Amino acid sequence: MYLPNEMISGRYLVLAPAIRGGTSCIYKVFDTEEHHIAALRRTGFSFFKSAGISPENYMNMIETIAKLPTANLPSVYSVYAEEGAVWEAMEFAEGFTLEELIKRRPGRPFPLTAVFTVMRELAEAAEALHTAGILHLDIKPGNVLAAEDGRILLIDFGSCRLLSEPLSDRGMPATPPFAAPELYGGYGHLSPRTDIYAAGMTAKAMLGLKKGCFFRPYLRKIYGREEEGRACRLLRIVRACTEVNPEKRPEDCRMLLSLLSAAEQADEKHRPAKALKRAAALVPVLAAAAVFSSGLSAGAGTEAVPDAYCAAETGERFDNPAAQSLAPAGTDGGFYIGMSAAADIYENCADYAAAGIPEEELLARLDKAAKTASGHEREESLTAALSTAENMVRAVYAWQKGQKR
Repeated sequence: MYLPNEMISGRYLVLAPAIRGGTSCIYKVFDTEEHHIAALRRTGFSFFKSAGISPENYMNMIETIAKLPTANLPSVYSVYAEEGAVWEAMEFAEGFTLEELIKRRPGRPFPLTAVFTVMRELAEAAEALHTAGILHLDIKPGNVLAAEDGRILLIDFGSCRLLSEPLSDRGMPATPPFAAPELYGGYGHLSPRTDIYAAGMTAKAMLGLKKGCFFRPYLRKIYGREEEGRACRLLRIVRACTEVNPEKRPEDCRMLLSLLSAAEQADEKHRPAKALKRAAALVPVLAAAAVFSSGLSAGAGTEAVPDAYCAAETGERFDNPAAQSLAPAGTDGGFYIGMSAAADIYENCADYAAAGIPEEELLARLDKAAKTASGHEREESLTAALSTAENMVRAVYAWQKGQKR
């Protein structure tokens, strides 16, 4: 351990005692060659041996990260091996970690705008890493820094691994409850969905959510009636990100960013003209959202009901006469309206059932919605979404009939 005023590698002047982490220690130093303050991280070779990765490969990975063009990762100045350890010199950013900020407001959820912002910034940072073939694998509040200059930074690359590395080859340091099940030998292999799970759990921590809190009454109590719909849209994304089975999560961070963008845009009331204007951007998003739970079958209704209660309205109703007049079947607008119908019925069918709307009426609406995309190049996507919505309807009403017996 180096003490303040000592030199490291003949270049870095130690300014403060080291901060110890789980696998390394970090010094605040002054770079006497480049004349700026930096953070110098030391990770011993013993860690790399236990993790099954060579120090050389790790340093190559850090050099790749240093070249990534994103503002959501700290700048990396240099990486080298010395004294039985790998040393990383990187940007020293003043600020507070998200973990520190959460502790400062016990029991108080963050404003929805803050949660949307953090999720978006994390997704952008993770997407840059994934594009370079790298997984972060330790996204958590303690590794998210709210910098004084306004940036949200994803920090600590100590757990980063290449996408090409098989999970079975080494043990992984993981931080429950933010680590995805596959890091413990659960579902599947490492993929971008592994980081998406951790980002979703981080958002969940910001919202202060616990099991059983995904209901409208809870959201209305916390955020008020005006913010209730916005909270529902956000929670629907969080639930998708934190599915135990990675196949049910967003495929990658590009999809997650699209979902977040669509959820934020939906804060405005959709009028027909606006709906048509945004159709091209929102259609693939709605299609992706509608098929997340494609594995749902008519016999699995008991868990589907509470999930459906947290859905928010999206887009124009397919049977809105004004919208239909502007969006005939086969056009992008018609496809959008049909997809909105599928998403609406899928998400809200439990509310419709509770209100006494007959199952046959919802199925008839879905049948009518299928005609809106007739002849459209994305007709198959709408068919898949409608099939998923139909499965949900049948599952909810089967559950309802069982409750009445």
